[in-house]
This record gives sequence, C-alpha cells and structure tokens, in this order.
Amino acid sequence: MGDSIGKWDGDTFVVDSIGFNDRAWLDFYGHPRSEQLHLVERYRRVDHDTLQLNFTVEDPMAYTKTWASDTKLYKLLPKKEAVMEELFCVPEERGCVHEKNSDARGRTEANQLAGAH
Repeated sequence: MGDSIGKWDGDTFVVDSIGFNDRAWLDFYGHPRSEQLHLVERYRRVDHDTLQLNFTVEDPMAYTKTWASDTKLYKLLPKKEAVMEELFCVPEERGCVHEKNSDARGRTEANQLAGAH
C-alpha cells in the first residue's frame, strides 16, 4: 500500500518503500505508523534453504528514532510439506472471498466452517 523500489546490493535484495496510504498495517502486532513511514527491507539468501530478512522503520510521526528489526530467518520446506495457502490480512475478508467462490450447493466454505447449513 505504498511505493516500492527494489535493487540488488551485492547478494542482498533491498526494497525501499515510501508513500504509504492509511490502509496498510505496519505489522501483525499493530505497531503504529503514519503516512510518513519509510520502510527498508533487506533480503539475503544465507544458503540454499534459508532466506534472511532485516528491515528498518523510519517514521517521525510515530517514533522518536529509526528502529531496526531482529533478524528473521525463513527456511525452505521440503516439497512434500510446501503447501501454499491463501492468507487474509483482515479476518472479515475471509467471508467475502468464499461467498464469491461458493460450492455447487450454494454453501460457502465460511458457512461450513461456522456450522451453518
């Protein structure tokens, strides 16, 4: 929900983002942010099975100084375990998508999960 530019810096892919609108969250935990957010993400492949992410947050309206994330490591799953699932940013969106994709009997997955018949 902003404007991003990506470039390679050696073996690290750097994504520099600004121009955020008021619809995006900073993170899963609900840390505050403003439209002045400047986010820099740095992705690096540590080895064949490991991706490393570090990012910095600069937002003078929400924070008194720039802060940096802890290092996040993501491991490649074996093919038999790698299943792509649809993720929803807002729980309420789940029902909207499933209403559009209802099964032949007209019951949505959201209704099935809720126990409605």
